Amino acid sequence: MYRVDIMYPNKQGSTFNLKHWAEVHLPMGLRLLKTHCGVSPVRVEACRNPYGPPGLTVPYHLINSLYFNTRDDADGFIRLFGIEEAAAELKEDWPKYTQSDPEVMISEMVECDPITGGMR
Repeated sequence: MYRVDIMYPNKQGSTFNLKHWAEVHLPMGLRLLKTHCGVSPVRVEACRNPYGPPGLTVPYHLINSLYFNTRDDADGFIRLFGIEEAAAELKEDWPKYTQSDPEVMISEMVECDPITGGMR
């Protein structure tokens, strides 16, 4: 399984409008991914209101994770930003919910044993 993480930086002075992101931006992104790349994630999660140890600034407002069964499906997210029309629509919406451009990371998920830590 592969995971695409879209991370929204918590830079000084930046804010994050969770309502707009959840009601407008996320559905738009999922629609564009399906329309232009023919793929949909098998699972979608959002890590909202992250917090850390006292005295440390949390680096992100929100982390959105999209899970895909294959690497090719996960790579559809990268392909989406190569489609001018789709990329423009997504980028045009960013300032409506945050001042920071998102960061993206794609990973292969490996299950580990919760007792030994060994990979399964």
